[in-house]
Amino acid sequence: MSSAWRAELFWVVLLALALAFLIRLSGSWFLALGVCALIYLCRHLFYINRLIYWLRGGKSSELPQGDG
Repeated sequence: MSSAWRAELFWVVLLALALAFLIRLSGSWFLALGVCALIYLCRHLFYINRLIYWLRGGKSSELPQGDG
């Protein structure tokens, strides 16, 4: 299994656990699914922003890190 598949599997398992916890905590499927969808969307937006930065000529080693 490649590292990309392992990373994706990690996120799926993490979101499944978050979904189960939020359903148990709130009792609402809709709220739990909404929070998990938001987490997943933010993750993909982060990767899209990195791709745009790289396509504009930045190198991956020059990616901004946090508040710096």
